[in-house]
Amino acid sequence: MADAPGSAADLIEAAARRRAMQAHAVAESLTLPVGLTPKDAVWRLGPVTLWRYRPTRLAAKRHPVPLLLVYALTNKPYIFDLRPERSFVAYLLDQGFDAWLDRPQARVMWQALHRWVHDGVPFAGEAFRQWVKEYVQQNELARGVHVAAGQRVDLEQITAPLLVIAAEYDHIVPLAQATPVIDLVGSTDTRLEVVRGGHVGIMAGSAGPTRLWPLLSAWLAERSV
Repeated sequence: MADAPGSAADLIEAAARRRAMQAHAVAESLTLPVGLTPKDAVWRLGPVTLWRYRPTRLAAKRHPVPLLLVYALTNKPYIFDLRPERSFVAYLLDQGFDAWLDRPQARVMWQALHRWVHDGVPFAGEAFRQWVKEYVQQNELARGVHVAAGQRVDLEQITAPLLVIAAEYDHIVPLAQATPVIDLVGSTDTRLEVVRGGHVGIMAGSAGPTRLWPLLSAWLAERSV
């Protein structure tokens, strides 16, 4: 007697097909092109390269103050430029910014994010131990006792405008860690924005182009004079 529709055999076969499709999508993510916005290397020193993204607006229509995007040592910066249809860098260029760097198909975006999450930069063990000890366990930076290159790092000496973006559901940098810096710097122009979403989602998720990116662009434009 043949198995009826929805039988255990059908469910097992369907689950196997889903697993095969998921495995294929993961394999494809490893070769998915990312970071495609045109850019030029303008300076190199050892392993360090300074890139300038090619402006898309004439000089007279660009903001006068350039933006330097700096990213974490443990990850690669193409999270700012995942795909042409979900690129924060391309958005900045379209808004008239001069950017420098020290609604797509769901599967393609998932693959791009999957590649970024699993494409970290190798972190030297001793550097990681030092970071955990000094920044996490002893909280030296917030306590005002951290020393770098022989000098004490004093956050009160920071007087530049400061915008702090925190993700409401961030499990990597929770609000309790992200928000206190506002009260530790010497800046008089400070602003805290808590954005609904997670650590990666607020920048690269579907809400990025409609929530966070316009917020960043407007804040930067007001101060790019």
